[in-house]
Amino acid sequence: MTKSKKIHTLATYFDSNILLLKLTAFWIYDDETTTSKKYLQHAYNIFWFFFLFVAYQPAELLYVYYSFNDLSVFLRALRDIGNHVSLAYKAFNYFIMRKDILQLMDTLQHGNYHYEDYKNFQPKLIVNEEKKQALKWTKYFLSFCNVLCGTLFANGLFTFLFMSDTQYVEKNGQRVYQQEQPVNTVSPFGSGTKLQFFITFIYTIIALTFYAWMIVALDSLFITIMSCISGHLKILQGAFKTIRARCIMRTKMEKLLKEETLHDPPFLEDCVDKEMVHCIKHLQIVLSVSEKLESIYSTQTFIQTFISLGEMCFSLYLLSETADQNMGNEITYLIATGFELLLYCWFGNRITEASLKISYALYESEWLPTSSSCKKQIIFTMTRMQRPINITIGKITPLTFSTFLTMARGAYSFFTFLKQRHGRNH
Repeated sequence: MTKSKKIHTLATYFDSNILLLKLTAFWIYDDETTTSKKYLQHAYNIFWFFFLFVAYQPAELLYVYYSFNDLSVFLRALRDIGNHVSLAYKAFNYFIMRKDILQLMDTLQHGNYHYEDYKNFQPKLIVNEEKKQALKWTKYFLSFCNVLCGTLFANGLFTFLFMSDTQYVEKNGQRVYQQEQPVNTVSPFGSGTKLQFFITFIYTIIALTFYAWMIVALDSLFITIMSCISGHLKILQGAFKTIRARCIMRTKMEKLLKEETLHDPPFLEDCVDKEMVHCIKHLQIVLSVSEKLESIYSTQTFIQTFISLGEMCFSLYLLSETADQNMGNEITYLIATGFELLLYCWFGNRITEASLKISYALYESEWLPTSSSCKKQIIFTMTRMQRPINITIGKITPLTFSTFLTMARGAYSFFTFLKQRHGRNH
């Protein structure tokens, strides 16, 4: 495969992810750029990580402790901080495994993955479609997060500008301003006046927005890697299915072969055998990358699933208890949380389905006239692929669409239990 073809098909697959990582303070330049650019990126990274994880997140944790006596306030505080705690782990996991993740990306992009086009088998179109799907869902997720942050900002600003007179209460003979923040924390700027509220409000919105972008950056990297793996598997489906036809086209033997033949000529057999070895090596690389991806992300998927279940349950409970202008916030938060878990399961399901179809593609190939060694390789490969590739939740259950439905039902069941238990206690 020529260099230009490599660049044209897969070498730019993760460009949008790299841009997001740079924007959200996760990118580290190694040796490919100037010293000044490295230092600027390092300073940018340090600023945001100090702001979010040193200055802001401890204030959220303190508020969870102080709100323990009020169930609704406590659940809202847990829900608000859940994704931020999971983000802290994702960031830690990313930086610890950064070189391995970059190696996976490089392996998926720059290997020897060239196959000729043949009728409906168009490798370039498969790559473009998979990349388009990953980018589309990343945009949807980013839009959900921006809508959530925008809704919180709009509601708070509207109340501040047009309903501020209703936010004052009398405390110890003094008039105190007590408008609710979009996310409650122990404010470092104090409270009780409109100015203190507004400073804390802007401080909180900036933190929430950048938190959301960070979550999108790391999650989109994960789903894009899964998307690239499913793209490779779809290419392999077509490559296995058309292996003999492409070899006939490559050797220009269409006119020399009869329509039906029991044994291919030696020259064609040799070409098919070599192409089969090439395809199997490609499949082995994909299997190796999938195993490495599983080892890197299995704990993260478990933590994210556990937190998403809790957040969906808490959001349902808060939605059932809310009858004011915060209802829009609760609905948006519920949708965004469910959508994040759906992304994991959706792209994990694509890998599982694509790997299962490898065996069918091998069976549908024109294997009858091929050599005995080729037939043995087909049998061995089909046997191996009876066990599909799975990206799992903590090595417990695979990330599939049915798993998402099970999780959603579990969140609703926990919500009904919590609602009934609180009703009895109340």
